[in-house]
Amino acid sequence: MDDDVIEDGNMITARANAYVDLALLLGKRLEVFNDQVDHELTMQDFKEFE
Repeated sequence: MDDDVIEDGNMITARANAYVDLALLLGKRLEVFNDQVDHELTMQDFKEFE
């Protein structure tokens, strides 16, 4: 399995080096982002460093 983050129903797991991807997915599942634009901007800030 080559995925960094795996989601199966309510179970979410990630590789140790995929903590940003895990945090973004958890935030999305917990509805902490205002909308898709907020999610994308957060992803750029933390994952892509732009």
